[in-house]
Amino acid sequence: CRLWQRLGGETDHQSLRELVELERAVKSVLDVRVDPGLVSCSREGGQMTVSQPLGIQILYLGEDDLIYCAQHQTEAVSRFDCAEGAALLTHCEGEGDVFATPAAGGAEVRCAVSFQTIGIRRDSFVSLKNCTLQEPDLSQPETERPSIVLRQMQPDENLWDVAKSCCTTRA
Repeated sequence: CRLWQRLGGETDHQSLRELVELERAVKSVLDVRVDPGLVSCSREGGQMTVSQPLGIQILYLGEDDLIYCAQHQTEAVSRFDCAEGAALLTHCEGEGDVFATPAAGGAEVRCAVSFQTIGIRRDSFVSLKNCTLQEPDLSQPETERPSIVLRQMQPDENLWDVAKSCCTTRA
């Protein structure tokens, strides 16, 4: 059987501080919104780099008292240890409020993001595929006999007696 095995999880909290350059001088910021994109992962040796694209929209009042809207793209990046052959299940979300204030040349945006990861690895395990309850048919060719025989030993039997009855060795 091939099953996924959980290796453990990690969380990385980050404070994002981004200066968004704007075409006009900002009198005040009216509203700000941060929209996450699709998380991507890339392997660098024993680490995975997780990138979360973020789209920032700012609604602001210019010094000419007109309302303007600006958009800006950035990303939050985190690195996690990840063994060879393993993968990461990753989720990133914003934490708390998003703040924006006028700054020289634009607006400064601040928000917190949290990366949660779970490491997984696909492993193979030996398992029983089929089972029938019957006495072994010793007239069958050896290649067609079952590979495993489960049998309860009787009080007067020893391992050699069981091996002989199944036409095999003690090993």
